[in-house]
Amino acid sequence: MPIEFHKIRGQAELFPVFDALAAEAESGDSPIVHFECHGLSDRSGLSLADPTTVAWMDLTPSLVRINVPARCNLLFSVAVCYGAHGVASMEQTARAPFWAIRAPREEITPRELYGPYLRLYSELLSSGDGDRALSTMVEPASVRSLYGFLTCEQCFMQAFQLHLTRSTTEVGYRGDVERIRSYFAALGREVDKSLVRRVLEGIEEPLFNDLFRSFVMADIYPENAQRFPLRFADVAPPRVLEASREQ
Repeated sequence: MPIEFHKIRGQAELFPVFDALAAEAESGDSPIVHFECHGLSDRSGLSLADPTTVAWMDLTPSLVRINVPARCNLLFSVAVCYGAHGVASMEQTARAPFWAIRAPREEITPRELYGPYLRLYSELLSSGDGDRALSTMVEPASVRSLYGFLTCEQCFMQAFQLHLTRSTTEVGYRGDVERIRSYFAALGREVDKSLVRRVLEGIEEPLFNDLFRSFVMADIYPENAQRFPLRFADVAPPRVLEASREQ
């Protein structure tokens, strides 16, 4: 496994490295992107050496350009205080910027970084077993509590559950139902409330399917549908799920 080291002083040097990694991914490589720098105490991003800052969202387009040709296999390793908040780069993007992120949840010392990452890469380079390497990295319980690990599938599930929570409150439903009934009433047609509710709730499942399929790139890499088997039934609250089954 070839290893490249880049000493980045500022944004002008950072993004060309991303471009080079994207080109390598286009040629068939599946890179691991590993960051070591300072994390901002407000958890919004990174502080570079010069010291300019980079918000997590600013990294999203570059990570996507690597992850798409890598077939959603990019591991984003962030040896940075509050690095787990890099999941924010998942927001408002149609494609997953990485397969998974492994990073500290809070402020962390160099000593606390060195041992776990030494175990991660020693195991990965010796055995080539990524799952085992990730597990070995955080074997002591005291270390496991320091680090977060999230896959793109888990991130999407949490985001869609939040969407459903916001859009399926009783107050929200009542407002949507009444607006639709008023619209049809203006056309001289009466529509039953329960029918309107079922129509509204039934929209969510096809929306989930379309968004998730695009996010994990199953639309361009059909094998990803088996790699990421998340279903609407896994994320929907019972009331929405039952309504979908009624149709």
